[in-house]
Amino acid sequence: MKKLDLWFASNSAEAYRETINTLHVKETWTVTEKELRKLGRAELLELLLEQAREFEALEQRLNAAEAALQSRQLQLETCGSIAEASLKLNGVFDAAQKAAEQYQQNVERLCQEKISAAESQAQEILARAKKAANQQ
Repeated sequence: MKKLDLWFASNSAEAYRETINTLHVKETWTVTEKELRKLGRAELLELLLEQAREFEALEQRLNAAEAALQSRQLQLETCGSIAEASLKLNGVFDAAQKAAEQYQQNVERLCQEKISAAESQAQEILARAKKAANQQ
């Protein structure tokens, strides 16, 4: 009854009349103003209580829908954050891959230089050995 008292206190007679004109009972039929005038006070209060229950049910459905929407938005934001993190990690992995390739190229170049130096040194040693053998 407190909700009804609050409703009556917070709404003007015009707002009440508009509500009555469009009052839906159990979503199956609409009560006209003429039909409402024929109803007694108890029946009117019962209609108002039914409307209050329906309003509360709709309000709960709305809250549930808003919570689901908020959850979905959070999931989308999280997916965006995961995608961003993935892209950043890919950037880190790309940089690491480039560094590894550069290191490998440097090692191969240094090895090739040492091989070339060793081959040159071997050629010099062979040339000296042949020269020494020819002199004897």
